[in-house]
Amino acid sequence: MDIDVGLLDHYNVSTRKLGETVKFYEDVLGFENGPRPPFNLPGAGLYIAGQPVLHLNDISQTGREQRADSGVSD
Repeated sequence: MDIDVGLLDHYNVSTRKLGETVKFYEDVLGFENGPRPPFNLPGAGLYIAGQPVLHLNDISQTGREQRADSGVSD
C-alpha cells in the first residue's frame, strides 16, 4: 500500500528515540535519510524525492520535556 503524505516542507520533530523515529519515517512513509545541517543537537535529515522535508532532533541528552505519548513538532 502506498501512502501519499501530501506536501510537507522543512518541519522539525524532536525525539528521544532517534533510531526508531528514523525507521518509522523510512519504513512507513517512504522518507530517505540524507544530509543535515550542523545543528547544535544530533539528529537526522529526511527527504522525499530528493527534497529536504523533515529535521529530526535528538533531545535524549537534554532536559527538554516531551510527552510520553507524542513527539514534539516545531
